Amino acid sequence: PLFKYPAMTSNGVRRDLASVPFQDFTPAERKVAYAEYNNYARTTDDLQVTSLRALLDSEELEHLHGQLCSVRLADLLEVLDRGRPVFIKHLAKLGVQKLADRQSFANALSRAHREGRIAESALLETPCELEKPVVLESLSVKELRRLIDAASLSSDDCVEKAQLVERAREAQARQQAHKPSS
Repeated sequence: PLFKYPAMTSNGVRRDLASVPFQDFTPAERKVAYAEYNNYARTTDDLQVTSLRALLDSEELEHLHGQLCSVRLADLLEVLDRGRPVFIKHLAKLGVQKLADRQSFANALSRAHREGRIAESALLETPCELEKPVVLESLSVKELRRLIDAASLSSDDCVEKAQLVERAREAQARQQAHKPSS
């Protein structure tokens, strides 16, 4: 394959990669060519971290989203500031099984933080566990009554679970209406 981006060769002479077949490069020139190509192809928008998912996707660690989705990026940075060994142990507690994955994520997060690529909106992001709506039908009667009581509604007249679910929907609507908008 031919590359269309200019690169520095191992002897320091610039060479137009579009004019030279890649297989004619020395191993050192190939390494430099790939590095140049990757740096040239990325834009600053590609490097900006806008969410935890975006960071995981950019580092090919999307399989960790299930273990890390309940944590805010800001909280992870706080743990990382306490030291890398502490952060690695914290990731293990969160369920990241492989040491290589923990190390890769620690490297990616610390690099993004050091380079100032983490967007302010990413730090304010709500964990996905909190974003999921509660399926009221899956809650127990006791949990439904707690939810209704928390909204200062009465559940004494509800004798069937379907009635409790309906009252819990009213409670959720009331709580949403009373939330301060930001």
